[in-house]
Amino acid sequence: MRLSLTLLAIAAALSCAVWPDALPVLAQEQATVSKLFQRLQSSETDDQAAVQLLKLGKSDAAARRYLADHLPGMIEAGPKYVPEWPGSPWLNAVQLAGELNIVEAAPSLCKWISVSTSSVLTLSGESHLRTSPAGAALAQIGDPAIPALRGLLERGGSKDRWRAAYALALIGSSKAVATIHEHAAHEPDESLVAFINKATSK
Repeated sequence: MRLSLTLLAIAAALSCAVWPDALPVLAQEQATVSKLFQRLQSSETDDQAAVQLLKLGKSDAAARRYLADHLPGMIEAGPKYVPEWPGSPWLNAVQLAGELNIVEAAPSLCKWISVSTSSVLTLSGESHLRTSPAGAALAQIGDPAIPALRGLLERGGSKDRWRAAYALALIGSSKAVATIHEHAAHEPDESLVAFINKATSK
């Protein structure tokens, strides 16, 4: 281990010697992401910031790491309702977590899976999580979100369990299907059991 750390130290020293501008550039990029994240938290600038952060998160590993460290806390704090949902900083944070597959945000997303963006609910809309931004983000994250969704199935209220089952069905992997199939054996809501049986029989 000591040899490995020594080699890493030498490599770091050489990189600074060969690319003397590397550290200032890295610091500038981190400052840019930090500034954009601050703008994401304002309802006046969040939409534009979200677009830029999505682009950076997909192309820059350091930017994605910053978002993985900071988005969960913003999501955990919960939504501050505004007249127009599309302008909600929280909603943009949730959508970023889904688009960038930020698995670190899964527990926070599960906390708010029952938050709806519309009071008009339809069976098709519910099962596809069109009005559940947190549920849709969890489905986008996919298999890495399964442990958090399993916990929601085991301990959540009725609406939470339904949406967790919807998310797992949308993920649709063998692991996701097995998770809801196993849960059906001790699910008290017969309607949910019927949904699970239908979803896992496909």
